[in-house]
Amino acid sequence: MKIAFVIQKLSHLSGGAERVLCSLASQFSALENEVSVYSYERVASAPFYDLGKARHINLCKFRENPSTERLQSKTSPRYGLEKIYKSVPNIAPFTHLKWRLTYQKFIDALSKEFETNRPDLVIGFMPTGIMVSSLSALPLSVPVVGTIHNVPKLDYFDQTRWDRNPIYRKKRLKALFRCSLITVLQEEFIEQLPADLRSKTYVMPNPVELHQGPSEPDATRENIILGVGRLAPIKQYDLLLRSFAGIVEKHPHWSVEICGEGAEKERLRALARELGIEKNVVFSGKIDGLAPHYQRAKIFAHPSRFEGFGLVVAEALSHGLPCVALESCSGVNKMIADGENGFLTEANIDAYANALNALMSDTALRVRLGQSAPDSVKQYASDEVLKAWKRLLSRIGLELSERI
Repeated sequence: MKIAFVIQKLSHLSGGAERVLCSLASQFSALENEVSVYSYERVASAPFYDLGKARHINLCKFRENPSTERLQSKTSPRYGLEKIYKSVPNIAPFTHLKWRLTYQKFIDALSKEFETNRPDLVIGFMPTGIMVSSLSALPLSVPVVGTIHNVPKLDYFDQTRWDRNPIYRKKRLKALFRCSLITVLQEEFIEQLPADLRSKTYVMPNPVELHQGPSEPDATRENIILGVGRLAPIKQYDLLLRSFAGIVEKHPHWSVEICGEGAEKERLRALARELGIEKNVVFSGKIDGLAPHYQRAKIFAHPSRFEGFGLVVAEALSHGLPCVALESCSGVNKMIADGENGFLTEANIDAYANALNALMSDTALRVRLGQSAPDSVKQYASDEVLKAWKRLLSRIGLELSERI
């Protein structure tokens, strides 16, 4: 088949949705499908993750090539005219004009590409990718699968997320009704969508590159509590640091390592200094290849407020790491069985510190939870998820490959 993946931005981005898109595109192309990945962005950089045989096509003709530092910086500017029209208030009559200036060139370029190189299937990633996919593929009667990679009620009904233009909000929701199929990451997410959409909505977990073979034994690991993710408020690494600060005197030879970049980096560094734990906290930045970090640590900490799917949690569990997360965190609280492969706690410092302290103090407990962790995420293995995609696409008369 000719398969088109569509996402608004991909260049140099290392988030979970970008990683899943690149993983699926690579795996679909390995099955001799012709796979193209389309984005529309003013940054001329390659994807952070490997696309295999799939090709990346940036449809934007006006590109800049900013440095890695600018891409990672919280002060990184928007480019060209985008900086101007993004600042226009979301009031009539500007809302329609802003929507056209922001998205119409993407839609027009994608429509032209589809007319020239008509795909058999389009897979739209995230609200904007789904919206432009549906508008570009609908006139050609090409089926579109809309993949929602976060909590639907937040992506579609929280007015503070994504573009706040009411025209955009209306069009991105309408796009879901045009899709042939919709995928969400958790069973509970189906009920968050309008009733008319639920019959064509299916659960499709993210494919995870699970660790194969034995994990490093606890005795050879280091006294590290590992965190992996974007340094953003929703990840709540301040909760991890404050919890660790309350128990570090009991465990002076332990440290926290956080892998990731984001706008919260300097604030978190300052917090570590304020708490007097800066010597026990390492900010490792963006990491390409996390396996050595998973194998070196003894505990995985994930205090995120919410997730669509705990991709790094699944990876950590596959490496035999017991995980401490919040019982209220969607996308993670179904992955962790409290007391079996980790702990789920209340979202407060004392509860989180108590869970960390229990694992730091008890080697036998860490070993027991770590030994059961890999089996708990086997259903997310890439080959299993590819089989699920095959079953899903057969519902609209498409077949990936008999090799799956």
